[in-house]
Amino acid sequence: MGKAKCRKFMLFGFNIAFLVIGGLLLGIGIYANAQKSEYYERYQEFYDFISDPTIAVITVACLTIVVSGIGMIGALRDNLKLLYLYLFFVVFIFTFQLVAGVLGFIFWTEVKDSVNTAFLLAIIKYRRDHDLKNAVDAVQLNLECCGSTSIDDWDRNNYFRCGAKTIEECGVPVSCCKIKDKVSKIKTLEVLKNSSEPNVEHLSNVNLQCGYKTRSQHRLTYRDEIHTRGCLDALVLWLYDNMLLVAGLVTASVIPEICGACLTFFYVAHIKRARKEWVDGTRRSHLFEREAITDF
Repeated sequence: MGKAKCRKFMLFGFNIAFLVIGGLLLGIGIYANAQKSEYYERYQEFYDFISDPTIAVITVACLTIVVSGIGMIGALRDNLKLLYLYLFFVVFIFTFQLVAGVLGFIFWTEVKDSVNTAFLLAIIKYRRDHDLKNAVDAVQLNLECCGSTSIDDWDRNNYFRCGAKTIEECGVPVSCCKIKDKVSKIKTLEVLKNSSEPNVEHLSNVNLQCGYKTRSQHRLTYRDEIHTRGCLDALVLWLYDNMLLVAGLVTASVIPEICGACLTFFYVAHIKRARKEWVDGTRRSHLFEREAITDF
């Protein structure tokens, strides 16, 4: 009886925790999407919808809420149908991740091509979607790269294209510039200036216009100011250099699924064993309180 209750409460609490996480993600996703819709027209094309990070967050949140809700109700009501459905979803998600990982390793070239295509599309939509802009800037700044495979990928954007007759013509975003260390230094100095210490001087300034008209010059003239390596190559090198970290993150992501599947499997076996003992009439099952005090 003790083990049965323990499994039930563990499974119930496990799904309650993920239900709360799903609810928080859903709220954040809806709020972020609504905030963006106030400033510019949304979803002019289908790609605008499927590439929106807020839609991805909302989708994951809804999936988490549905699956966790099924598991929670199934554990609360000892409902075998719901528990089987919950177990199916958990095993399916785990299997999908496993198959996707294996296929990604086997078809690595195709995966790189897909990533390249997605990054190029993000460059095209750079000025249309604020979230895509932030994502591209974060990748280029942190990986110290520019474009997908080369700096000339920015010619695909209507604002940065050479001959576009815009102020950003033949240029690149400031996130392509070699300013990562300078930006960190400026942020540190701003914190010091806002503190009680007076007379903090700026040691360096960041040229936020370093990317303007860059690609109209010879490559050797801007290599000290602009990152010329493509982000696809930079990402591959980062993955190779951080294999242990990647493996740890993958393992951490599947551990909850394995725990949920194991808890459900053992609890379903417990319910089936208890019901069989009661139906056969060999002895009364005391694994459930209601079966110990109720005559069926």
